[in-house]
Amino acid sequence: MTNYTRQTTEDVKKVVYNEEECNYISLDIDACSTDSLILINFSNRGTLRIDKILLRLHSQQNVTNIELNMTKDNKTLKPERTRTESINDTGNIYIIDAIPIYIKGEYKIVCTNKLSTQTNITKC
Repeated sequence: MTNYTRQTTEDVKKVVYNEEECNYISLDIDACSTDSLILINFSNRGTLRIDKILLRLHSQQNVTNIELNMTKDNKTLKPERTRTESINDTGNIYIIDAIPIYIKGEYKIVCTNKLSTQTNITKC
């Protein structure tokens, strides 16, 4: 149990919020839904890469958090690039919040001040 506590404490120490790097990150999202999926276009409008994106999916029942890894196939979401990802539609999602995350060494920099929100999820 001590090892688990130590590891969890070390993980928490490695997460920081709204550091200077966030000034160079800008994320836009554009989402639409099908019968079973939500398709989301992520556009990096900043000058730093985006390594992960924390999604908050708001539905009538709850808020679901999903962390998307944008480093698939050793490719990050580089500046001035767009990537489309699909997620399962868990039912009646009406708001999507996307928070960009930048990895610097062993630190995960979560840029909550660069939150991008879409409130009208239309059919594709």
